[in-house]
Amino acid sequence: MRLELERELPFEVTDEGYEAIAELARKRFPTSMGGVSQVGRTLTYQQGGVTELKLSRIGPGRTRMSLRSDHRAHGVILGAMAPGASLFALVGVVAVLRAVGATPASLVVALPLVVISCFLLIRALVARSVVTQRAKMAGLFETVAEIAAQHTVPRVRIDEIAPAVENEPEEGAVEGVPVRTTSA
Repeated sequence: MRLELERELPFEVTDEGYEAIAELARKRFPTSMGGVSQVGRTLTYQQGGVTELKLSRIGPGRTRMSLRSDHRAHGVILGAMAPGASLFALVGVVAVLRAVGATPASLVVALPLVVISCFLLIRALVARSVVTQRAKMAGLFETVAEIAAQHTVPRVRIDEIAPAVENEPEEGAVEGVPVRTTSA
């Protein structure tokens, strides 16, 4: 039950982009459960050891985004809730069976049915919760990619600059007269 997404962006994100992404993470998730930190050109959001969103510059003009979200804790919830819910439901079933005058043999049939039914119900609820959480994380990942795309560092190619520099005369030069430089 892990979600791992990674994408390399063909551009570099500006400081304003990092700030906008950090603000988004702060708004979407409570600060009591996690926090945003930035060291150099790496922004990291961690939520309670379960989710980590990282945006980092990996070279000139390139940024890597990654999201890791671990939902195995939901299995612990399932393991903790199923026995309690089964016991609670069993008490109700026993009371109903006694009220209608059922035999003790019917309890032998009711006990496994109640336990299995409660387990399946809680499992379905936990699975729905995991699917919802994964969809939220995937949506956050795409939103971060969109924000990053809106805040890119402009790329300038050297061949666009070089001809302009070559055509400018050197300081102190007179056309047709070579400039002599001396070093001390």
